[in-house]
Amino acid sequence: MKKFPKTTSEIVKAMTLNEMEKALEQEKRTKMNLMMLIAAGSIILILTVGLVYISYTKTQINKEIDKLQVINVKLMEENNNLMEENKKLKEQFNHSVMSEPVSDIIYHHIQTGDNFAVLSKQYYGTEKYAAQIAKINGLSKTTRLHIGQVLQIPKQPDPSW
Repeated sequence: MKKFPKTTSEIVKAMTLNEMEKALEQEKRTKMNLMMLIAAGSIILILTVGLVYISYTKTQINKEIDKLQVINVKLMEENNNLMEENKKLKEQFNHSVMSEPVSDIIYHHIQTGDNFAVLSKQYYGTEKYAAQIAKINGLSKTTRLHIGQVLQIPKQPDPSW
């Protein structure tokens, strides 16, 4: 019966130089294959994590798109309602402008220094209509006017004044 070596030194002694070179070459290939396997596994892991992240991000983006689409529909409805309301208001305005006679009244906004005599002189060239301007506005000629107050002044003085 053939005796097999048990220790490393016995193994090395039992191997020839050629056998040792082959064994070292095989060990190198095994280590290289193992390193390539680890590298490939790492790449696969990185790609998988990347794909999961992309998938998650895409899901979040789609949720935001859905929300924005709902908001867009609501805004379009509101816009349509406002356009209809605007159209009705334009029609009402055009109807009222056409049906109302042109006013013979000027609306004067009181400014610093205004009084009935000044207004009479400004609009009619004379102060003699001051009392009539006050009367038209339900005031007396001595009433103190306030800045921003609005008075009605006929474009032409009434001949009966």
